[in-house]
Amino acid sequence: MHTAVYRARPETRAVAHLHPPHAIAFGIRGEPIPLVTVTSEERLHLTPVVPPASSGSRELADGVAHALAGAPPETQVLLLARHGILAWGGSVQQACDVADLAEYTARIAVAHAALPGRRRVLDVSIPNGHGMHVYPGDPMLRVEPVRRIAAGDVCNVSLLTMGSHTGTHVDAPFHFLADGPRLGDVGLDRMIGDALVADLRGRAAIDGAALADVPLRQGDILVCLTDNSRRWDAADFQRDFTYLTEDAAEALVARGVRAVGMDYLSIERFGSAEFPVHRRLLEAGIFIVEGLDLRAVEPGRYTLVCLPLKFPELDGAPARAVLLA
Repeated sequence: MHTAVYRARPETRAVAHLHPPHAIAFGIRGEPIPLVTVTSEERLHLTPVVPPASSGSRELADGVAHALAGAPPETQVLLLARHGILAWGGSVQQACDVADLAEYTARIAVAHAALPGRRRVLDVSIPNGHGMHVYPGDPMLRVEPVRRIAAGDVCNVSLLTMGSHTGTHVDAPFHFLADGPRLGDVGLDRMIGDALVADLRGRAAIDGAALADVPLRQGDILVCLTDNSRRWDAADFQRDFTYLTEDAAEALVARGVRAVGMDYLSIERFGSAEFPVHRRLLEAGIFIVEGLDLRAVEPGRYTLVCLPLKFPELDGAPARAVLLA
């Protein structure tokens, strides 16, 4: 576990493994510590979560290595789910100072979350049902009764038939990368955390220039509010939706975002044959959320919680997504 840090960050001279309770609480939730203070934003940066594994195990060491491979270079703290934290620096003192800052920030975040009346929950998921938009070539949603109380059964049960990219959904790297991680290999911390809803309306496509003035922070989830949100009102699928360009994907990789969300069924130009935007983002470990409904959302900063159905071997899955304001 320790040597995984030294290998991934050769400039490191000390690694501290500690058990601060508030930081552990965020690890248990699978959620990085919110950067609620100016100091944490400037010095702490993203705190990825390593999936739970036994102490001293190869699985834990591999989890640390995998988390570091996808983490921004400024990261100095990992949360070990249901265990503790790892912090590192140029000396033992520096490593412990970073660990202290992580715990201090976690304590403030917990206190802030407890303030009454602080948060509103905005559902940004598309309703699944008859007449919903479906990407051409994907399976249509079908809901069939299996048991019905009205027919004399003891309960109501339905059979659902749908594609893995129905409605609001997430794309795992395996969706476009033959050997890419499947849904169960992607930590939930990629889909939960600080999100910036950026006003990108009025554009047929979002390119690198459109993102230049968007105030993204390292580790943010970018949620694109575009003219697509109006397209949900149409009777059927709209092919002229706003999409990301290849240079926009490069810009997002360079700026270290954690995930990107789009308010229609794809981030890629309709009719693309090679899907370069999907491939570039997924290769870089940037998760993709598609099919968001942002009609009632104002631009600004939120916390995104997007939880896909747990199909570990799949290329993606429908999800319920909410923004916490």
